[in-house]
Amino acid sequence: MKGTINQRLIEWINYKEITQADLSRQLIIKGRSQVNQWCKGTAPIPDGYILKILRLFDDLPARWFLFGKGKMTDTHKNSNESGAKMNDFQIECQGCISKKNEIDTLNIAIRAKDGELAAKEELLEMYRGKKENPIKNSA
Repeated sequence: MKGTINQRLIEWINYKEITQADLSRQLIIKGRSQVNQWCKGTAPIPDGYILKILRLFDDLPARWFLFGKGKMTDTHKNSNESGAKMNDFQIECQGCISKKNEIDTLNIAIRAKDGELAAKEELLEMYRGKKENPIKNSA
């Protein structure tokens, strides 16, 4: 099944023979309306809950769940191999988040340097007489 991740969630909970309420309890969500909205397709599944679902079900193939590629069940995989792949996936996600944070920090530093440069350019223009000094000498 290709479809959406929401549709694959429905297929997975049906396969596991659990209810939306069971999934809500396992994900520690108060009430089942949020899971119900995901299953209806009226709300996207937040990234944090996608990761929780993948952690909760170590036999859920991440590639299938996220992208609809491969099979929902892979009988020749053992849970240790699946768990190791999930750990690799989590490490990769954490690396991406770390890189994004580095980029955000660099962007903040660049904006600060741009502000400093603009102030220095303004001072230089005043020094060269191209711009009037807003502070007049009182002497």
